[in-house]
Amino acid sequence: MRDLIKADVQRLTPDQLVGKAGHIVDSMTGNLAYPTPDPKLIDVTAAQTTLVQAIEDAKSFSRPSIVAKKVAAEVLRDLLAELAAYVNLTAGEDLNIAVSSGFEQAKTPSPLYVEAPTSLVARTSAEFGAIDLRWPRVEGARMYFVYMTEGAVTNASVWKLVASSTRSQYTVGGLVSDAYCSFRVTAQGARNTSVASPTSTAKAA
Repeated sequence: MRDLIKADVQRLTPDQLVGKAGHIVDSMTGNLAYPTPDPKLIDVTAAQTTLVQAIEDAKSFSRPSIVAKKVAAEVLRDLLAELAAYVNLTAGEDLNIAVSSGFEQAKTPSPLYVEAPTSLVARTSAEFGAIDLRWPRVEGARMYFVYMTEGAVTNASVWKLVASSTRSQYTVGGLVSDAYCSFRVTAQGARNTSVASPTSTAKAA
């Protein structure tokens, strides 16, 4: 199995991102093949709206407005890339369903075997009793699995699966406030699940 569509967002200008996001949201809204988009289409639309305003504000050429436009563009890029991963996972091997999402057909297959996620970062969340996790996307990954152990990592640590996600970020909630927890992540590709990422430890809010 290979990825049928591609995100193709890294080289797009902010204006092009706005147009692409609108086309994809229009294509997926009411599309029965995608009942629970991840991320939600409403979040993609919100990020698109933010970028539209940031583009307008940046016409003043003030440094803060230019930085804000870059940040807004990156947020929308990340959401579209995560949505493309959801489409590939949901469409399976059906090309017609895949392209009905509004994304373009991939010209080259994604890797069949995926590597482990790198540079996992765990940070105290703004949410009470939560820790935010983020890691770089893995080429060819269709799903990520998040594992946790309480406290620092030792030879006696017991790891438990706490989440699965098509996105390269996750907030683990329901933790004891001020308690330290350690995490690691694996990636699932078409033919393998990777070894675990390096661990990262943070204190719950």
